[in-house]
Amino acid sequence: MKITKTASGKQTIKMSKKEWQNIGRTAGWIDARRDLWGDIPDEMVGVIAQIAAEQGVKVTNKAEAYKYALEDEEALQLIAAYVEI
Repeated sequence: MKITKTASGKQTIKMSKKEWQNIGRTAGWIDARRDLWGDIPDEMVGVIAQIAAEQGVKVTNKAEAYKYALEDEEALQLIAAYVEI
C-alpha cells in the first residue's frame, strides 16, 4: 500500500487487489469461501481430486475442484492453508 500525490496535489492510497481483498475478508465484506476461485493453483486440482475420489466424487477441472472445495471442509482447509487466507 502506498500513499501517492495526484497532479492536483491530493493524496491518494494505492493498493493491490490482494491487499483490498484482505481488507474485505477482515471486515467481512468478502466470503473467503467464495473468493478462493482465482487462488486455486493448478497443482491443487489434483490433490482435491484425490480427496473427492475418496468420497466417490469425480473432479477433473478447476471449476469442479472449486465447487467440491466449497462443500468439503478438508479440501477448503487445504486450499486456505496453501493460499494463506
